[in-house]
Amino acid sequence: GLWLSDERRILIKSTLNREVAWRTLLHELGHAALQEAGIVNLSYNKEEAIVEAIASGMMHVCRHLLKDSK
Repeated sequence: GLWLSDERRILIKSTLNREVAWRTLLHELGHAALQEAGIVNLSYNKEEAIVEAIASGMMHVCRHLLKDSK
């Protein structure tokens, strides 16, 4: 996946399986959220750690919501 900040667009590889694509989307949304919040001067490793934490939390919430909707 890729967050294109200048275009405010996220690209996701179409060949990814559904779960990986969702996880990738949530990861890239984390990058977008940091930028929208004005948090732009992080090191690569720190930003990746933060967006992975965001994606993990959001995946957990999505799984919980899907489980409860059945």
